[in-house]
Amino acid sequence: MMTESTARRHLAVNGIGSVFLFSNKAKELTEWYTRHLGLEFTQYEGTNTWGTEFYYRFDRDPSMRASTVFSISQTEKPLSPGRNEFEVNYRVDDLHAFIAQLEGDGVAVEKIEEFDYGRFAWVRDPDNNRVELYEPLVPTGGS
Repeated sequence: MMTESTARRHLAVNGIGSVFLFSNKAKELTEWYTRHLGLEFTQYEGTNTWGTEFYYRFDRDPSMRASTVFSISQTEKPLSPGRNEFEVNYRVDDLHAFIAQLEGDGVAVEKIEEFDYGRFAWVRDPDNNRVELYEPLVPTGGS
């Protein structure tokens, strides 16, 4: 028998939207990734953040295209030696329903924001790592 608790478990992350690295020397780290891994970054206007995108097509519908962002940002406060920070952005289909599911499981949602290109929410895992959830609002179809 399917209970309400079982029924809502169909919501799941469907991909990684972004990976964010934070560095005390973001520009130098970006240059290292360019020199050694061949990644080409763009500095986001008005920020100390550099990013690149990896594009792919969906298996279920190859006419749909999406991307995974990889960015490196200057830290606001210096990281202590041996402490690295990162944040993984997980893509979801319905952020509001996903948040309701998390809250139903006792997971605290730190913050929710909405922009013209997507909705975002942040939670912490049991090790206190920040997790970002992202629902794209821009159509992913096209070339």
